[in-house]
Amino acid sequence: MARELRDPYPSCPGRPGEYILEVSRKQDDEATIGPSVIIWCEPYAVKRTLDLLLADDDVVFETQNYLRSSSGLRVRYTGTDRTTLKKLHAHEYSVPEMGWTITEPRRREILAMRSAPAKRLAELPVEAPRQGPREKTKVKASRSGLVTIQQIADELKVEPRDLRVILRKMKTPKPAAGWAWPVAEVDSVKEMLSKAVAT
Repeated sequence: MARELRDPYPSCPGRPGEYILEVSRKQDDEATIGPSVIIWCEPYAVKRTLDLLLADDDVVFETQNYLRSSSGLRVRYTGTDRTTLKKLHAHEYSVPEMGWTITEPRRREILAMRSAPAKRLAELPVEAPRQGPREKTKVKASRSGLVTIQQIADELKVEPRDLRVILRKMKTPKPAAGWAWPVAEVDSVKEMLSKAVAT
């Protein structure tokens, strides 16, 4: 029998959810839980959800798309379909729909919305703001007054990337300012690179 029913579970992009419920619960002025969002593709699934959530509660419709129950549940309908929460709540199951049940773990999640203890605002965890900078970023040293790998490559008439490959193969540590050296060290670097290029 259940095979005659259209699948109520949403799946993108072919079967987007059209029936959207926002569920929250309030015990008193401060204690609250939610809101949680439940999405379905079929009205019978919405009705089954409401049956699980509301159980034997008395229900008051504050608008066509918003209800509150005697246990403190608040349900708002924000679906894209052209119906109302009031109509969905009054939905009558067809014979195939009567045999359908919400599968786990979704059923357990829905029941938890009804039975989970509400928390006072003061009991909710508060994330402490970060102190100080997130991470210190490495600041590159200035290249002013330095001779770059580009300048050395131009003198040796080779590509800078070839010289960088040679330096890495020789396991030469990269200076703080990148591949650039003070004028006093340039002659030794040029000599080392020109020997390596010649071989």
